[in-house]
Amino acid sequence: MAHVKVTIFVVFALLWIHPTTFLEKNKRSQEDVIRVPKSVIMVIRLELLLLLVLPLLAVLMTRGHGIIDSN
Repeated sequence: MAHVKVTIFVVFALLWIHPTTFLEKNKRSQEDVIRVPKSVIMVIRLELLLLLVLPLLAVLMTRGHGIIDSN
């Protein structure tokens, strides 16, 4: 279960690259309104979903789910 949590965190970090590059490109823009692409919105929504899954996995880990019994 811990491997799943770490993997989700790594995926989250990799996904964050796309919105960050968009924000950096448009940080100094002189336009009043900046149109945010749908891909950036979808990536942020996916990241929020992943953030909701992490505490659920933590609860499952504390209850012993995912532990392989060696007996």
